[in-house]
Amino acid sequence: MPIRTSPARITTAVRPARSRRWLTSGALIALTTGLGLLAPQGAVALAQSPRPATIGAGNAHSCTIESGKAYCWGENDYGQLGNGSTTDSSVPVPVDTRGVLAGQTLTQISAGGGGGVDTCALDRAGAAFCWGSNFDGALGDGKTAASFSSVPVAVDTRGVLAGQTLTQISAGSDGGCVLDRQGAAYCWGDNDYGELGNGRGVSSSVPVAVDTRGVLADQTLTQISAGYEDTCGLDSRGAAYCWGDNYYLELGDGSSRAYSSVPVAVSASGALAGRRLTQLSAGFWYECAVDTAGAAFCWGTGALGSATVSSSGVPVAVEASGVLAGRRLTQVSAGFGEACALARGGTAFCWGDNTSGELGNGSTVSSDVAVAVDTTGVLAGKTLAQIAGGAFHACAEDTTGADYCWGDNTSGDLGNNSTTQSNVPVLAGPQAPANVRAVPLTRAARVSWTLPASLDGATLLGYQATARPGRAACATTGATRCIMTGLTRGIRYDVRVMAKTTAGNSGFSVPVTVTPLARPLAAAGRR
Repeated sequence: MPIRTSPARITTAVRPARSRRWLTSGALIALTTGLGLLAPQGAVALAQSPRPATIGAGNAHSCTIESGKAYCWGENDYGQLGNGSTTDSSVPVPVDTRGVLAGQTLTQISAGGGGGVDTCALDRAGAAFCWGSNFDGALGDGKTAASFSSVPVAVDTRGVLAGQTLTQISAGSDGGCVLDRQGAAYCWGDNDYGELGNGRGVSSSVPVAVDTRGVLADQTLTQISAGYEDTCGLDSRGAAYCWGDNYYLELGDGSSRAYSSVPVAVSASGALAGRRLTQLSAGFWYECAVDTAGAAFCWGTGALGSATVSSSGVPVAVEASGVLAGRRLTQVSAGFGEACALARGGTAFCWGDNTSGELGNGSTVSSDVAVAVDTTGVLAGKTLAQIAGGAFHACAEDTTGADYCWGDNTSGDLGNNSTTQSNVPVLAGPQAPANVRAVPLTRAARVSWTLPASLDGATLLGYQATARPGRAACATTGATRCIMTGLTRGIRYDVRVMAKTTAGNSGFSVPVTVTPLARPLAAAGRR
């Protein structure tokens, strides 16, 4: 195993580290990049897989999935944006679909957890793809050169993944992990501290099976999350397991071991006694989870959500006072120095480092306990469905598919066509059309709108207007009006319009209401 000489140990020959120092309960901690995989919006049945993650925040880049296609923005030194270049982009760019992604529909994405500069995705058929840095075989395609790929490559399926249908993917730091539909786990990439979980300390450029002879015997995993140099999983009973580095107590088993190359059980006594977990996330030096009651717990060293504890080898409860009082959390994401969570109803909260505004509350003052992410701007009236904590920034996605980010923006991390830090959320990617109007017609409506205020440098491809309830819609390739047919007379509809661009889809516009006529307007007036 590599010799540890200092807590600040992320620097490698492959890439420079970005680091900050922040004060938590009197402990000055040096931290660098991280991300845990996203998971479900709500407390799902324990035997089910988590809601597919369609947004991810990594080292200095972020990615999202729109209509089955991937888009990324931010830092691109190692091709982690997947668009065939190594040029940073402050607006979303489409991931290349001319190679292995040709004709594929993506369903999940994960952007370089735990400080990685790679990205991985899963398609509808259960196949895995990665792009970016290949340090220690991080792309999983069998190539061992410490290089990179600026376009997606297929994760190798000639070995342990032969014939397997994958259900979840998580990109960590210099590697990734997946689950298959039987609940078995596989990992690839860096293995200096046993983060592949196969009982060995040798890195692998192809997937290897996580050891199931110990605590995972007869267990069915429903979630997996790859962090910096550790990995965690959740089984169908709501119990958590971790493997890899434990220098900062990341395994949560209460031990002082330096690392474990096989899974160990996270302590289910103390704060977790009688609890069943529904979702978990591995970050940089700490991990977090949510239980069936909507309470959050963290362990390791860093943003534990406690005013009194900044380092713990067993799970501790995230303080549920203050802004979290009476809230039921549905998802948590452990990032670099911050962790963020969603509550039922779609509101966001973060705690930890705030040097770059990554808590999203309008300040740069760090907080050991949760603070509310600002909702006076672009999040006003929005319901968030997913959240992702990254390095010095965080992102979220609302129920319409629109993406928002906040925090550091040095490399265009926020995707808002800027490199200026934002301490409150900003819209990532193109904005929605404005001034939408809907005029009632006979069992139809004439819908019109004006151009979006910003396309973030993208090219407009067209618009789509939809009505709810039902599935009525109309679309154009550039015109700012269309006739929506197939509506039912007397029903009140909410009509929204979305812009489609080369940088992905915008969110939907503010809805307007319309009630179709029973008969032509002229006839309706003669009574």
